[in-house]
Amino acid sequence: MKAWGGGLAGLLVAAVWWPMTAPAQWYAGAAYVHSIVERSANATVATPALMLKGGYDLKHFLALEARVMSGVGTGSRVDSGVETRIDLGNSYGLFLKLATGTHDFRPYLAAGYVKGDLQFERAGVSSREDDNSAAYGFGLDAILSESMMLNLELMQYYNANDVTVTGVGLGVTGWF
Repeated sequence: MKAWGGGLAGLLVAAVWWPMTAPAQWYAGAAYVHSIVERSANATVATPALMLKGGYDLKHFLALEARVMSGVGTGSRVDSGVETRIDLGNSYGLFLKLATGTHDFRPYLAAGYVKGDLQFERAGVSSREDDNSAAYGFGLDAILSESMMLNLELMQYYNANDVTVTGVGLGVTGWF
């Protein structure tokens, strides 16, 4: 039992110590995001998006990140013979990421502020949302090499005026 406890203590020390010793560096990446747009009274529609991101990774445990996301198609859904179409539009934001982990995996929390626009059409009537919102979520980086990692994250990107945009993103990031 003592050996197991010592191994766990060593793992915890490594999880805290490794990010503190890593060099600070710039990074950039891209991701595919499967977005779910919910509008309170109308519909829930899935729509794809692409995201570009870049930032400064300070010692692998704290990062400041800028993101730009754009819908790459129009999601639609038919309920009772009435079609709802949603175009995700463009959004941009600034995020703070807090991370920990080992040399192979790095879980993180992200929180920020996003400005975005969406276009809705239901039964021939169009409306547009153009607002800003807090955004937050969590993710996991799988570190492939000293210069590249894969990312998987779950985020709430937008929540304003009875519209919520959540998404699951899968991407790649490179340090330089």
